[in-house]
Amino acid sequence: MKNIVLTLLVLCNFSIVFSQENGIYYSLDEALKNPDKVVELNLRMSDISELPADFNKFVNLKVLYLPGYKFSTFPAVLLELSSLEKLELSGGKIVSIPLGISNLQNLKELDLSSNQLTELPESFSALHALKTLNLNENKLSHFPDSFDQLKKLEILYLSKNEFVEFPTVIFRLPNLKSIWMNNNHLIDFNYSGDPLLELDSIKGFGLGANELTKIPEFVFSLRNLESLNFRDNKLNELSQEISNLSKLNSLFLQNNQLTALPSKFGDLKALKELHLEGNQFKKLDGVLSKLDQLQDLYIGFDQNSNHYPTANPIDQLPIDIVNCKSLEIFSIAGTNIINLTNEQIDFFRKNQVSIGIIKGQFKDKKVKKQIKIRAWSTVKYIGKPKINYAWGKFE
Repeated sequence: MKNIVLTLLVLCNFSIVFSQENGIYYSLDEALKNPDKVVELNLRMSDISELPADFNKFVNLKVLYLPGYKFSTFPAVLLELSSLEKLELSGGKIVSIPLGISNLQNLKELDLSSNQLTELPESFSALHALKTLNLNENKLSHFPDSFDQLKKLEILYLSKNEFVEFPTVIFRLPNLKSIWMNNNHLIDFNYSGDPLLELDSIKGFGLGANELTKIPEFVFSLRNLESLNFRDNKLNELSQEISNLSKLNSLFLQNNQLTALPSKFGDLKALKELHLEGNQFKKLDGVLSKLDQLQDLYIGFDQNSNHYPTANPIDQLPIDIVNCKSLEIFSIAGTNIINLTNEQIDFFRKNQVSIGIIKGQFKDKKVKKQIKIRAWSTVKYIGKPKINYAWGKFE
């Protein structure tokens, strides 16, 4: 046992020495001994309450992690670290960003999530090198007009803020690849300004958990879109124009008010993941047959849902499900589907598809005998009946 402990200590010390030789430090005290050699400083597990005045000695610092510190103001000393390329200041109490943020001209990644920001200063637009910006879980409701000066911005996280109107200044960011604005207060809108040529780069777009009754028309012009999230809204209809999104591989439409998919839905031939749980579908025949790349399909609920799961009132499995040759995961849990045809069982068995069900879902004893359950798990929500859920395969 002593040998094992000694070996671990040696390896730990070696790791620390190796890291420091490469300019990576995990201790503020150690870093201050050789400030000019520090390239990356990770203080995730530190217990410091404020940054010392001599923090500006880290003249070559490029990466700084300071998550979870309850700073009420943006540490002014950081504005002197002009070499910074990546900065994380998440999980604090920062209410505003100083005008001097413009000093950080080399900043490429900035994480200010889980603070209390209500606005960005005009000087924020001077961060011309910025590529990734995480502002999740703040209190933002608008952007300055100068936000479009962030020409290199590629990834923008704005979930769990206070936006009621979509900030159309975003449309003038030519290199933006993904926008995530889930859990705001957005109502129906469209964009009728300049042509959306700037948005050809968009691959990921999420407006889940808002107050939308339809997907804005401009979304169907994002022809390079690969992932689209409109879960937990109030969608009651899906436009035929969604078929324009030929590169779409992930589509999240769960927990809306949809009753049917458009006839051209099958044109989404690149689709690999589809979430339809928590809607009002009574049948899905005729729309799945062309989706031969589809791997994950949820018409029953997902046990990993953030709230009490609901399923569709569908009582028969889509006939054309057997044409989904790439299917690997298929949830029918909580639906009214209680039996399967022999052809469907053979298809699931041959392709070794994992089927999501609730306890007692299948009524036919022959069906129950043929499916092998991996393990039952219980999903619990406060004030709701517990759900016994499992994945199984036909043998």
